[in-house]
Amino acid sequence: MNSFLKTFILLLSLILFSEAALAARVAGTQIDLEPPSGFAPSAQFTGFAYTGEYNASIVITEIPAPVTEILKPFTSETLAKNGMTLLDSSKIKVDNADASLFHVSQSQGGQIYIKWILISGDEKHTVLINGIFPQDQASLFDAPIKRALLSTKWNAGTPKDVFEGLQFRVQPTAKLKIAGRISNYIILSESGQHSNIDSSEGRCFVGDNERSVNLSADRLAEFSKERLLGMRAMQDVFKDFSDAGGKSVQVDNVASYERLMNAVRRKNGEANQIYLVIIPYPNRFDEINCFAPASRMGELLPQFRQVTASFKRVP
Repeated sequence: MNSFLKTFILLLSLILFSEAALAARVAGTQIDLEPPSGFAPSAQFTGFAYTGEYNASIVITEIPAPVTEILKPFTSETLAKNGMTLLDSSKIKVDNADASLFHVSQSQGGQIYIKWILISGDEKHTVLINGIFPQDQASLFDAPIKRALLSTKWNAGTPKDVFEGLQFRVQPTAKLKIAGRISNYIILSESGQHSNIDSSEGRCFVGDNERSVNLSADRLAEFSKERLLGMRAMQDVFKDFSDAGGKSVQVDNVASYERLMNAVRRKNGEANQIYLVIIPYPNRFDEINCFAPASRMGELLPQFRQVTASFKRVP
């Protein structure tokens, strides 16, 4: 699995509640799960959010990568490097499939959260189901969230719309094909593949960002730079960033911002260019993040901009 996808998955932070409800298929996935009482499908991520006052959720992420690769960082040492404490782990069966269950704590924003993380899959596909809740509400959330994760059923043969449950649409171009989805992000690549992609290919990640932020028009330019330089996924894949300029653009009639950044790919030292568009909405933003070797940007930048031009929000 390429390092961008691997790190991208580790960046997805997770958040969860009480007694089991009826099993529900999770839109945009091949998963059925019994959410606890008080949880409803989220419009901002793939999964369920608690509708009450506490910051609790269940997040489902499907990854086009071997489960053995995804499990590698789930050790006490690696989790500790990312600010998490492994409380317990076990090998279990869920819906007759092998799975790993992790119990983790993490301090975020001055508060300690508890996470249940269920991971299962095969040599091509992995599912992570993550629950998180405030530690001081463990009596309310701990058992119901664990029970919800253990209720998981796999519907591997169920066909699904790659855009199901998402609040936007984009179109492929002559060179960029829709290759798949990770959480709330659609992947486009030249080969139409979503993993083991050659570094010479152009690719895009388009999605709803879960981060809560208010962006005024005069903040977009600076925020776009901060966003690129603050993404650990980008830092792990690229180095030697330098600004290549930006401009205000309209995306689906929303005042947005496009930024270009020069960078060097860590693995092979090749010059690349990164294209980022921030599309702001109240309390959140969507983004279009594309990159390719600098030597190919003459042909691919118009393709990236064509993806941006096709971006539409849907009800």
